[in-house]
Amino acid sequence: MDLKNVFLNGTLYEEAYMKPPPGTTLPAQKVCLLPHALYGDNPQTISDLQCYLSKHFEKKDLGTLNYFLGLEILSSSNDYYLSQAKYASDLLSRSSITDSITSSTPLDPNVRLTPFDGVLLDDSTLYRKLVDSLIYLTVTRLNITYVVHIVSQFMVAPRTIHFTVFLHIALY
Repeated sequence: MDLKNVFLNGTLYEEAYMKPPPGTTLPAQKVCLLPHALYGDNPQTISDLQCYLSKHFEKKDLGTLNYFLGLEILSSSNDYYLSQAKYASDLLSRSSITDSITSSTPLDPNVRLTPFDGVLLDDSTLYRKLVDSLIYLTVTRLNITYVVHIVSQFMVAPRTIHFTVFLHIALY
C-alpha cells in the first residue's frame, strides 16, 4: 500500500519516540528488529494493520507486490523468490545488445585490465550508467560481483577495453 504523508520531507521540531506495537516484548534498544511473523504471516493481522493505517493516513492499496525497484517478487505459501530477469533484459536493451550470443564465463581469466589500455571513450556517461546497473544486478546475481567490481574501478576514465569487458559480463 502507498501511504500519503505531507510531512515526509518536512522539518521535525519535536522529539520523536518509537515503541514496539502492542503485544510485542522486545528490549528497548531492539525496537526496529521485529519478527517477520508479527505482520507477514497472519492475514487477519495484516488486514487489521491496513484498517488502522486507513483511519490515520490517506492510503492507496496497490495490491500484491510483484515488481518493485527492479526486483520481481514471486511468493509461495512459505517463501519469497526474487528475480531481476526483467531488469537484466532492460540492461541488455540499453546496452544495445540484440544478439542471442552468450558467454559461459563472466570474464576471461586471462584479461588484465589497466587504466591505460585502449582508447578513452568519447562519452563515459553510458558506461557509468551501465556499470551502475550491473552493480544493482548483483543483488540477485552474486556470481558476477567480483567482475563487476573490476569494471567499476574504471568509471572515472573508461576505455574501449573496459566497455568490451562490460559487454562480456552482460552477455554472461
